Amino acid sequence: MIEQTMGQTAGTGAAPTIDDHLVWRARRGDPAAFSEIFERYQHRIINYIYGLVHDRELANDLAQESFLKAYKALPRMGDDLRLAPWLYRIAGNTAFSALRRRRLIRWLPLLNDGITTGDMDGDVVEAEAVHRALAKLPTKYAAPLLLHSHEGLSCNEIAEILGISSGAVKTRLFRAREAFRVAYGEDSPEVQQTTSSKGAA
Repeated sequence: MIEQTMGQTAGTGAAPTIDDHLVWRARRGDPAAFSEIFERYQHRIINYIYGLVHDRELANDLAQESFLKAYKALPRMGDDLRLAPWLYRIAGNTAFSALRRRRLIRWLPLLNDGITTGDMDGDVVEAEAVHRALAKLPTKYAAPLLLHSHEGLSCNEIAEILGISSGAVKTRLFRAREAFRVAYGEDSPEVQQTTSSKGAA
């Protein structure tokens, strides 16, 4: 019966997902439903925000703020709400506001994305070069790169979160990778050593 009602409300013949069930219940005042949403997404949202602010305590605080915003806004949303992109969008906007307020622009190392960064765990100098390079990326490039590399989201999902087209996401990802490589090349230990050697000569 719930599935039939949900299908009629959402206007789609697709089978409802777990998220669909939770949204349907939460919008109708079921407090346990939002608790389940929180349990399903809290770690993913915290990790996403942490990748933006690079401060675990701040990330936890901003995640709590994001879920509070979601809780208050959910009753006004439709039953066809796509929960995950919606939560990421709220979290991203909350984090970006905090970054603007506190001027914190730091990004997690973007591993496994075709970018060679070396052994960052064993080489502090290398890690610092990576962080300096990532900090140079404009927010509009760093955000999609983080969502794609660390959260494993598709271009379509990132487009929905950031409110841009899928084509724009692909363009920003390409430019972000290129910008990172250039910035990292300027700050890499090898370049610094070469520059120092030339200066000494």
